Amino acid sequence: MWAYDAQPHNAAATYWQQTVTYYSALRSLGVDVDVISASADLTGYVLVVAPAITLVTAEMASRWTAAAQGGAFLVCGPRTAFRTPGGATWTDGQFGPLSTLVGARLLQYDSLRPGVTQDISGATPPIPGLKVTVCRAPRPPTRTRAVL
Repeated sequence: MWAYDAQPHNAAATYWQQTVTYYSALRSLGVDVDVISASADLTGYVLVVAPAITLVTAEMASRWTAAAQGGAFLVCGPRTAFRTPGGATWTDGQFGPLSTLVGARLLQYDSLRPGVTQDISGATPPIPGLKVTVCRAPRPPTRTRAVL
């Protein structure tokens, strides 16, 4: 939590703002939400949301990968795995231990001024203004219970 707020890329983007935004969206859809530790067991969850988890360990990445491979949808918010557990940036780019699961590496980034947008290229189909990374297993969710 401290790492997310220590170096904000936008004055409006805080750890709590991200968390409450995801929570509110899920609840507005009628999804029951369990708020648990980022290091908790994810067995049985169909949807895992990591709204602002900046420091991601190899153990967390392994647990999230197992959840996705087991059929869970994993939704990662901005700056997920932005830093190592020690607070440094990953030498091999953002997403560090999540790079294989996410299927991407981010080597350069910058924040945009309010009102400025940037389309993302390379996505099929193109995704204008992409704000989150979504990783999912091929089977659709069967329950409406999420972990945040």
